[in-house]
Amino acid sequence: TVQVPGQATLTLALAADSPKTNNVYSPSTGTITIPVMKFTASSTGGSSKIKKLAIDITSATASRILATTLRLKDGDTVVQSVTGDNSTVVTFDNFTYTVPNNITKTFTVEGDYLPIDSTSNTNPTNNHIARATILATSANCQFERGDSTLQNCTVAAALNSKNQYLFRQGVKFELISAT
Repeated sequence: TVQVPGQATLTLALAADSPKTNNVYSPSTGTITIPVMKFTASSTGGSSKIKKLAIDITSATASRILATTLRLKDGDTVVQSVTGDNSTVVTFDNFTYTVPNNITKTFTVEGDYLPIDSTSNTNPTNNHIARATILATSANCQFERGDSTLQNCTVAAALNSKNQYLFRQGVKFELISAT
C-alpha cells in the first residue's frame, strides 16, 4: 500500500471505558471533579495535530449543571483547561496535540462542579446532571495534516457521555470493620 504524505484522517469514537451512569455525592463546600467522558482519537495515513475540539455540555433536561472548569486530559496530563463561562458549548482551541500515524490515543474530559444547593435537591426528581457530547458536525473537531492543511475530524455519530447525577442527600455506606 502506498500512502500519500500529508493525507491523514483523524477519527473520534467513544472509549470503551468511558464513565458509566453514576450517582455522585456533591459536598456542601468546595468543588468536585468528575470525569464525564473518555474518547479515542485514531490517526491513519499520517500524523494528525489536533487543534480544536468543541464539547457540548448540555443535557436533555433543564437541570443540567455547567462546569466551572473543563479539562481535556491525556492520562494524567492536562492538554488544555478551559474556564466555564455559563455557555453550553466549551471549545478547546489553544493547543496542539499530535496523534502519530496508526496510533489511537485516549482522552478524558473532566469538569469541576460547584456544590449544588441542598434546598433544590429535596425532590428526588430534581436531578443535577453533568455530561458531555462531541457532536458529529463539521468544525467541532479540527486537526492539521502533515501538509499543514486544516481538516475536520471524522465523527460518525454524536459521542454522548452517560449522565453523572449529583446529589446532596442520600445513603452513604462506610465499612467500619472487616471482622
